[in-house]
Amino acid sequence: MRPLDLDERQWTDVPRNFEAAGWTNYEAQQFQAARAAYLAWFQDEPFSAEPAILAGYLSHLLDPTPSRAIDLTRMALAASPAEDLLLNNMAFYLAEAGQLDLAQQYLARTQPLPPDTELGLTLSATRGLIAFRRGNEKLGRALYEQAIAAARTRSLWEYETLATLYYSRELARIQDPSAPERLMRARLIAEKIAEPGLVLTAQRATADVLAFSEA
Repeated sequence: MRPLDLDERQWTDVPRNFEAAGWTNYEAQQFQAARAAYLAWFQDEPFSAEPAILAGYLSHLLDPTPSRAIDLTRMALAASPAEDLLLNNMAFYLAEAGQLDLAQQYLARTQPLPPDTELGLTLSATRGLIAFRRGNEKLGRALYEQAIAAARTRSLWEYETLATLYYSRELARIQDPSAPERLMRARLIAEKIAEPGLVLTAQRATADVLAFSEA
């Protein structure tokens, strides 16, 4: 058999094909299976940041607390201590866990980036989250709106929608009356874009907002 004659099943049955299995399950929205594959990939390549980023991202969305996402990101940072995306993600997960001072310390280790770049606007949104959780509503609003505007200007629709989902959640936390409509619009856009992780984020943000209303 020539190499290019392999069918799809044979490609996915390649031993240690954790990365491919992860992406296949991710695209199929089989998120638990995707996370398991990303974890296996990270165990196989412990010095690679990408599988830890992906496994941490799904853990944050699937688990009731961000503790597993924090642990995975901490392990990845041991190998890649200057990786800005890992530092941002650690700050985000720690803020979610209420560890705001430590979150700020990780965020302070990131490189200065223009606010209209993909990572730059992501950092602005994370700063907005920390500001909201510290009770600084004015700064939190300004930072989230800066991130959303930067994404919109560059037609980064997934980034704009992601920031809007989290902004809506923080507004719901402080009982802002605009939150439900903002969240509904962002969720509809997420479903239209149909990127699996964005859809899962919309579902998690909606569940969080419902939990606020029932508390």
